Amino acid sequence: MWTGDSPCGLIRQVATRHSGEDMEAELNLMVDQGCTVEDVIVEHPIYEPDVQPGCVKGYFEINDPNFGNLWTNIPLDAFKGAGFEYGDMVNVTIYHDGVEAFKDRVLFHQSFGFAKKGDPMIYNNELMKVAMAVSQGSMCQKYDLWFGPEWTVVFTK
Repeated sequence: MWTGDSPCGLIRQVATRHSGEDMEAELNLMVDQGCTVEDVIVEHPIYEPDVQPGCVKGYFEINDPNFGNLWTNIPLDAFKGAGFEYGDMVNVTIYHDGVEAFKDRVLFHQSFGFAKKGDPMIYNNELMKVAMAVSQGSMCQKYDLWFGPEWTVVFTK
């Protein structure tokens, strides 16, 4: 990632790779979400999490299609800085377009081995961001959840 000002007005550039089959579908989805595409340049807002002591709000940026996990925009260090520790049972509320879609107390831990099969859990993914999953299952399928800026998540103590 490169950030900074340039003569052409570019504020932030994020480089990613896409297969030919996925490019059109992904660009159409971005346009549907309010982005502007110019010569395969995608501009969209960067959503920052709201981090307060004992309360962190973010959104699901993407799902892991192989496992049905949901990855947030919340860095692990910010989550832990708000007072969450491995082993905590965390209150989780997920909203879709402002309507409650999921609410439960969920285990936050560093390994799926700490959660019972079929239980939801909070973990940190390989990007060191907070993510949610179902142990040996799909969070997306089990709870009918998805990702995008309309899918917000609130974690409280």
